[in-house]
Amino acid sequence: MSKAPLIVAGTIFGLIALIHVYRLYSHFSIVIGTAEIPSWVSLVAVIVAGWLSYWMFSTACDRSCK
Repeated sequence: MSKAPLIVAGTIFGLIALIHVYRLYSHFSIVIGTAEIPSWVSLVAVIVAGWLSYWMFSTACDRSCK
């Protein structure tokens, strides 16, 4: 199996994590309909997306680095 899909997924998850870090840093608000999404949701998203990015890159490396 190719490692390219894992690298692409890891990159996408990494970019999502960086966007949420930017949201936490700049304090801009996200409104969906009439509900405002609190900042703590971005903190959870940074942790989850960052972990998924790490997982994708480490799996890609495990497939080719050994």
